Amino acid sequence: MGRSIPLSILALVISSAGCKRLHNEEPEAPLVRASVAAVNEFHAGLSSNQTSEICANVDPHALDAVTQLTCPEFVSYLNGKLGPVVESRRTQTPLASAQPSHVGLVYQTRFQRGEGREHFEYRVEGSRVILTTYRIKLNQ
Repeated sequence: MGRSIPLSILALVISSAGCKRLHNEEPEAPLVRASVAAVNEFHAGLSSNQTSEICANVDPHALDAVTQLTCPEFVSYLNGKLGPVVESRRTQTPLASAQPSHVGLVYQTRFQRGEGREHFEYRVEGSRVILTTYRIKLNQ
């Protein structure tokens, strides 16, 4: 016959394993939090048309998929066309990798004068979060 394990020991092992998972965080989690904060800052800067604050952390080619305008020109254009952000929500689980440090986020955003699906990609370098790709598809 097989050897039996007392139920109290089994319960202790299971509960310890569960607690350990609560305290261990995925290595990408800090990157995701920093990137979500960067999206919030992007939306706040866009709403108040603060181009210099947004563009300070934008890669020179981040906007190539949507425009040939410079970052300040594009932010001003977007603010003029759509107005301030009214509501924004993440619509997809973030895609992240720790090596190299990249995070992709997708948001459905309602502006004062329109709505669209935004795609952000960030590279995290220490405490700096740099927008490497931005795309927006406006709803018709």
